[in-house]
Parts: sequence; structure tokens; C-alpha cells
Amino acid sequence: TAMRETRTRRGQRMAFATLEDLEGSFELVIFSDPYAEFCELLRSAKGGEEGGGPTPLLVSGTLEEGDPPKILMRDVVRLEEAEQKLSATLRVRMIERDINRDRLVALRSLLRANPGDCAVVVHVLIPGESETTISVGAIRGVQPSPAVCRDVDALFGRKVTELCL
Repeated sequence: TAMRETRTRRGQRMAFATLEDLEGSFELVIFSDPYAEFCELLRSAKGGEEGGGPTPLLVSGTLEEGDPPKILMRDVVRLEEAEQKLSATLRVRMIERDINRDRLVALRSLLRANPGDCAVVVHVLIPGESETTISVGAIRGVQPSPAVCRDVDALFGRKVTELCL
């Protein structure tokens, strides 16, 4: 909600900002390296886009206790992009009757066409018998985007994907 830029003793830019949520506020200390990387995002979030209110952000860093508490910021992402950027695993939940060779080949092609850093896990349910979770090691990783999830869901005709942090 507020940001003040300053210079370090070495002449580098850094900033102090106020981060508010529904519970209260924190002072954010943004040292020179994260500030150089995220200053445009922080500036645009403070004022909101096109005259709107502030843009919600997800901030990570180190909590420094005190009155008031401070967060030494390490990273920041727009809240709307957080799930995609922070997801570690794409889980695909299938029921035995939904599995056939054509679907599995199409799933493999779709995942290979969208490489990324997100691991893929297939969860297979055989109703009344068993549940099995298989790590898909043949695919290095996938881009955890809404488009990939939508395309995988379309292969099965229902919601089968889940992004896990």
C-alpha cells in the first residue's frame, strides 16, 4: 500500500514498503537485489492497474520480529500467478474405466509438448479395489499452466488435474 525507495551506502537502490492483509500490516524491507528484480511489479501493484485498487501479491521472505514486525523480502509474485509459479506437482486423477491406450498416448504427447519444472504424478483409482500413485519419470516436468490443466481435463471429459504446492 506504500513504498519508499532509498539508496544504500554503496549507492544501490532498495526500498521499504507496507504490506497489508485482512489481519494487519507488515513493513517490507526490500534489499537491492530483490528490488532490482521486482521494482516494476511492486510499483504497479502499489497503485493498482488502470486506476483500480492495489494488486494482491504473495511475498516470501524472512520474518524479523519486532514492533512492528518486518519481512525481509526474498521473492514476490502476483497472487493470480502464484499457483502456476509455485506448483511443484501436477496430479492427474484417473478412474480405471477412463484409462485406455489412446488417452494415455494423448496425455503423454500433451505433457511432452509443454515442458517445465513441475513433476507429474498419476493417481489411478480402481473403485472398490485399490488406489495407486505413479510418478511419471519418463517426462522431466511440465508447465503447470491453466491451459495444460484444461487440455488434460478435456482428454478425460471431466476435471482430473490438481496442482500441488
